[in-house]
Amino acid sequence: MDEGSNLDRILAKYVTIWVWSILVGINATVTFSFVGYGTRSRGASLFMLLGPVDVLGMLASLVAWYFIVRYLRLFIIPKFFWTSPGELEQDPRVYGAISKIGVWILLAIFFRLLLAAFDFALSSLFFEG
Repeated sequence: MDEGSNLDRILAKYVTIWVWSILVGINATVTFSFVGYGTRSRGASLFMLLGPVDVLGMLASLVAWYFIVRYLRLFIIPKFFWTSPGELEQDPRVYGAISKIGVWILLAIFFRLLLAAFDFALSSLFFEG
């Protein structure tokens, strides 16, 4: 029985790190896609439409980074080093941090898709700007 509970704790730590690292990877990809994005359209549309969408997407990605680090600080580091099992799962801040990571990453992905769609639509028009 003791070996089973020990195995469950090790597996729970592994899954926690696995999920967190997937979220880090997704947010890193979205962040780099915003940083390295070059628009195809030119003119006033770049500043009036694409600029705000790009800035909002970058801000959503940065807020997701904030909650990723917060989840690391509130849950992963204490779980691995100094708290007993089951103690951290009851903390509402931990659930709030992980749910906000998902919300802000999805919002950043939405803005990235919107940016690509607007850029494609504006570059497909016959007139410039």
